[in-house]
Amino acid sequence: MQTIMEFSGPSVSEEVWISNLSKNPGLALLVVNGFGKLVLLHNVSYLQENLFCSESKILGLCSDDCLAKVYRIDSKMALTMLEIMVPTWRDQKGNQSSGDVEALTVADQTLL
Repeated sequence: MQTIMEFSGPSVSEEVWISNLSKNPGLALLVVNGFGKLVLLHNVSYLQENLFCSESKILGLCSDDCLAKVYRIDSKMALTMLEIMVPTWRDQKGNQSSGDVEALTVADQTLL
């Protein structure tokens, strides 16, 4: 887990993060999209500028069926730390349906 945290933690520069991506193709990212929804991007890869690609890009795939969509990832936004309050794991693990999940509330998680 420590290795994963060092891979993209707050102390990692954009250059190092992109270097890590290029050395480890096929990674996954859990991101929050512009609509506030959690999205899993898989096969995240760094596509370097070349004859066929006029600029470097970071791309990831997202699929919920047999067809995957390609998403372009902004490296600056990908390294931005985001904190979202969520229900506790204890409350989440007993849910049996999507309705149960939607009914969850975020308890006060004030640190002591």
